[in-house]
Amino acid sequence: MTDSVLVEPIGLDRAGTMLAKMMLIDMHGAFSGQVLSNINIKGLASESYANIVLNRNQAVGEVNYAILNANDGSVAYGHPFGVTGERVISRRLYELQQQHMPLVVLAWQWF
Repeated sequence: MTDSVLVEPIGLDRAGTMLAKMMLIDMHGAFSGQVLSNINIKGLASESYANIVLNRNQAVGEVNYAILNANDGSVAYGHPFGVTGERVISRRLYELQQQHMPLVVLAWQWF
């Protein structure tokens, strides 16, 4: 259940940016423990995980909790209707347009 930790650095690199420059970060999982684990234990903020697993010289970065899942929770709003992904993506596209954000990070973890 660490898929977002593995792909987020790739997405950031391809976009030519870094985590610290994000204005909004959405990380969703079936359980909140997945998100916290990926932030604190398994990668984004861990130098050793970045070196050993991601083959990176430094950690991806610290997550600013003020912009993490700032506006809603995907499971609470979309899951009962089977539209979690659509709900999160459409909401972020709206925010990108309304708030003139250049990029946001969206990440999911599923079984």
